[in-house]
Amino acid sequence: MNKRMFKRVLVVISMLPFMLACDGLVKSVKDTFADPSKKDVEKKEQQDIRTVEEKEIPDDSPTTPESVPEEEMLALVPPNFLKDTTALREAKEALYNLPQFAGKKVWLYRDIHFYEDGRVNLKLQNPENPEYVDEYSYRDAVWGEPTPVQISGHMNTKDKRMDLDKIHFETVATIVHHYNEKAETVEGAEPLTHVYGIIWDSGRLMWYPRNINGSRKRYGIEFTLDGQVKRFQQE
Repeated sequence: MNKRMFKRVLVVISMLPFMLACDGLVKSVKDTFADPSKKDVEKKEQQDIRTVEEKEIPDDSPTTPESVPEEEMLALVPPNFLKDTTALREAKEALYNLPQFAGKKVWLYRDIHFYEDGRVNLKLQNPENPEYVDEYSYRDAVWGEPTPVQISGHMNTKDKRMDLDKIHFETVATIVHHYNEKAETVEGAEPLTHVYGIIWDSGRLMWYPRNINGSRKRYGIEFTLDGQVKRFQQE
């Protein structure tokens, strides 16, 4: 190393303390002349961040399904209309209370359908003209307006009709109970979500479904008019 280079190194080393002191001085000057409002804002933001970080969720907070009371969980589950005898009975009472059926016989025509979500679909003989048939739908606990049904000219509506007084809507709950009870013994079988009845030429109503399909076996099942099991055997 030549003498000129050596001198430069010595000068740099001797100036290091002064340079560090200058950095401190610069920072001090900046802090002194800084905008006080800006400093207050930054300080408040830091305090808010610490406050949020220090907050803790109470141990008893219902943050998971397991911590929700069983009564509240059950209240969130909609009831199965097919199993609710009260709701089924009220559906029929609401139908009989319609103005067009006041003091008149109500005749079911061909079929009637019940669904677990609370719907009921059926066809009824028109109370004013027995040659006409109207379709009614029950949804959200209300019967909608009837809609006309086309009937073939050579078909007599009396051949496939039945006095609705003979059909108790609560029977559906009995059918579902027996069907699901049998389905539990059949591997792969699913519970009922739809029950329906069909009127045959003899004026006799038959309840459906009439079979239980499992993953390995199939069973036939029949019900009486009041929903009792008439036949159950493997097919």
